[in-house]
Formats: sequence, structure tokens, C-alpha cells
Amino acid sequence: MSTMLWVWLGIFVVSLVIEILIPGLVSLWFSVGSLASLILAIFLGDKLIWLQIIVFVLVSAAFVLLIRPVLLKNRKKNTLTNVDSLVGKVAFVTENIKPFEVGTVKLHGITWNAIIDDNDKEIERNQKVIIEDVKGNTLKVKLFVKEEE
Repeated sequence: MSTMLWVWLGIFVVSLVIEILIPGLVSLWFSVGSLASLILAIFLGDKLIWLQIIVFVLVSAAFVLLIRPVLLKNRKKNTLTNVDSLVGKVAFVTENIKPFEVGTVKLHGITWNAIIDDNDKEIERNQKVIIEDVKGNTLKVKLFVKEEE
């Protein structure tokens, strides 16, 4: 067995172990690049090492630049935190919410800071609002209007 076959196999295994231990798409790309070079090393052995290195770099870079953004985008869509799950829920205003000012709403027994768009009218106490977004510990809300059936 050639030396380069062991080198690429080692890089493949180490980068996979790192990816498993540190999830977050850190070293997956090097696994793919080393796998491509490993296949090349099966046919070339210790010849044309420079070609194997170029293939490793190009395949790894291509996967980082082309595939990583797609995977990260899809991963974010599927990972809602508890706070993100509040979007679309209906809450009750406990302190008037005026443009450019923070009011409060109550949802599931918890009081939250709430804001509205600057061009919205004041929302008064005891009205229902729907949560549009979460910014830190503040909910962006709008007046809840029940749709006609």
C-alpha cells in the first residue's frame, strides 16, 4: 500500500471524527476532499502527489463554497428555538404599545416587552396582538384582526 493512500485515509478519518465531535459543518469538507484524493491515490499510488493535493484543495473548496451555504440555510429553517415558536401566537396587551415606545404583552402567563411598527397606531391595553417577530427579549407585534369566515 502506498504512503499517500494512508495519508488520505488518515485525513478522511480525522476530519470525520472532528465533524462528529464538533458539529456545525467544520471539517466535513476536508473529508470529501480527502475521499476524492484517496480514490485518486488508489490508482496513482505515490505518483503525481501534487495532483492529489490539488484535487484535495479544489474539491474541499468547492464543497465549502457551493454546498455549505445551502446546508446552513436548510439547517436554520428546521431549528426553531422556544422563542422562535412564539411567532404567530396571539397575546394580550397589558401596557399600551405606542410607536417608538415599548409596551408589554402577556402570553402563557409571561409578560414580554413589545413593540409595533413605527407607522402603526397605538395598541391599547386588553387588545389582542399577534406576534410577528422576536428580537432578544422583545416581541414585535401587530393588532390581531380576526378573519371573516
